[in-house]
Amino acid sequence: MPDSITTCKCGETYVVGNPENEVWHNQVHDEYLNGLNVTEVQSLQSIAWRGQLRIAVINNSVEEPIRKAIVRVAMVAHRCMPSYKACYYGTNSEENLSLYALVDNTRIIGMVIMSYEEHLCWYTWNAKGDLQPCITDFTSHGGPKITRVWIAASYRSRGLAQWLVREVAADLSCLVSDMGWEMPFTESGEKLAKSLCPKEFLGYGDISSQ
Repeated sequence: MPDSITTCKCGETYVVGNPENEVWHNQVHDEYLNGLNVTEVQSLQSIAWRGQLRIAVINNSVEEPIRKAIVRVAMVAHRCMPSYKACYYGTNSEENLSLYALVDNTRIIGMVIMSYEEHLCWYTWNAKGDLQPCITDFTSHGGPKITRVWIAASYRSRGLAQWLVREVAADLSCLVSDMGWEMPFTESGEKLAKSLCPKEFLGYGDISSQ
């Protein structure tokens, strides 16, 4: 009987029954469920705590070997939403990028990737809950932009994404409503944006698929 090729919800395509493939998939799936084990994160200072969970900031002030180790968490998120770029590569050329890591001991179990965007525009939700441009304000604004949000699967439905975004805003000395959102949204990303910005929000990107 031929081996079966399947794609798991963690984003990994593998051959069922192939020992090497099964070992690799088990590792990838564990990262999807429980986050990425990165011991280097222990050296980073925290900006906020929630029980045993804490938030650490990774930017160009962090040593490159640590940034490179943490890059892998962006790839974990990218696997389960492959239509969206990883966006964070830990290089010095990414001057406007910061990664806010949600940490449980040595595991990064969530993240927000932030950048700066010069052309943020106002959007709103219509009566059906669909996304549309805000007809009362067509001006563009410059400001911080939420590029990616990801939470490991076993940590979801605890309000951690909302808390993480709010703490990012506090660290940047602004309101959540002052930060832009990269579009198009994933289904969960749209729910998050609606929960934090129920009336209108700043955004940037393609909304034709929303």
